[in-house]
Amino acid sequence: MDMDEYRWERYKVYLQERNSLYGLANEQITKFDNNMLLLAAGSFGVTIAFYGQLAGPNAKLGIPLLIIIAWVFFAMSIISTMISLIVSHNVIETEIQIRDIIYENSIRTEGLPLKELQNRFAKLPSCFNYVSLGAFILGIAFLLQFVFSNRI
Repeated sequence: MDMDEYRWERYKVYLQERNSLYGLANEQITKFDNNMLLLAAGSFGVTIAFYGQLAGPNAKLGIPLLIIIAWVFFAMSIISTMISLIVSHNVIETEIQIRDIIYENSIRTEGLPLKELQNRFAKLPSCFNYVSLGAFILGIAFLLQFVFSNRI
């Protein structure tokens, strides 16, 4: 096996590992998005459906501010996750365009390096996922505060 064949074989193994890791990462973030939507929507729905039981016998008239704040955070979590899904799709399309440009340039210039192209939106989906998680946690915190303040 000459050096070019050896490099080609190593490159194929590298690509296979890299694609496998991308597949795992995509699977994990898909599970995260699905679970965030399920938890936030479920928490929102359950608190609306069982408002009377959550409020307890000492509940004040009207809808207290704490539960409204919890609902706002649950809604923010849902909206943030949905935005993350849309932005992720756009990031992937942009990344494909960048890869196409790099590949086409490498053919025209016989592999000479192209000025590095950046996908400036690549980190946005993670930001929206962190916002979603934070909003969900705050929603749970306000919900618990509401429940405990009405049970005493």
